[in-house]
Amino acid sequence: MFYKSYQDAARRNKNVFTISANQIVIKMMQDLNFILFKSLLDFPQEISQYRYTFYGHSLAWLMNFYRMQ
Repeated sequence: MFYKSYQDAARRNKNVFTISANQIVIKMMQDLNFILFKSLLDFPQEISQYRYTFYGHSLAWLMNFYRMQ
C-alpha cells in the first residue's frame, strides 16, 4: 500500500513527507529515494525551503484529535 500511495502522489506531482522509526518503512523510503535525515532541526540543504511547510503539517497532525481515536 505504501508503494502504491507513493506512486499516486508522484503521478500527481505531490510532495511526500513521512516520519517513521520502523526499519521496514525506512527501507521502503530508501528504495524510493526519499531524502532521509535524523533530526527535524537539521534539514538537508536541498529541501530546507520546505522546512516551514513540513513543520506546519506536523503541527496540524499533532493537533488533529481524530488520529487519537
